[in-house]
Amino acid sequence: MPISFTLNDILSADEQAALKESLGIPSDPELNRAMSKLAKAVSREFADVVLGSYTPRSGADVIERRLLYLIRYYFDGRIPTELQLSQLFRIPDASATTLLRNISARQRPLILPAYKATLQALFDAKAANADRTAHEVTLVSKHMVDWLKGESSRVAPTFGQLYKVRGTNDRYAIPIDTYNALCADLGLQP
Repeated sequence: MPISFTLNDILSADEQAALKESLGIPSDPELNRAMSKLAKAVSREFADVVLGSYTPRSGADVIERRLLYLIRYYFDGRIPTELQLSQLFRIPDASATTLLRNISARQRPLILPAYKATLQALFDAKAANADRTAHEVTLVSKHMVDWLKGESSRVAPTFGQLYKVRGTNDRYAIPIDTYNALCADLGLQP
């Protein structure tokens, strides 16, 4: 059943311009796509509440459930960075990190597919280091660094761990044996 409305039906031109600026969206068509994704997330959240399949117990529960649907629909099934969450929720980076850590711990079965998709995208863009002992990935999210370190320790506690590449801001190396163990455990393509 199609649902149809335009942004002009619900937002003034000034509000649309402010949204584009806040979300870092340069054009009207991109704003339309972003708002369509947000509408899906909000609709799913509202349907769960109305149908009784989800009853929030606290404000934190509401935010976590909202983030779960934003990850699914707005962020295309990937874990957002702290910066993306800060812009969307208008919260400090530290609060965004806490929110990601909490949803990771409390909603692991529901959120694990998003971590897998995020890691697969990161691993697809990997590069072997000069001596071929590790794969290097770019991680701009502190939360993803911490999550990957935790998963590495869980999956391959006796192997080498994730480490920062000297002289870089956001490049990390994953030893080959640890990388292979992570891929096997999470069902990722090496």
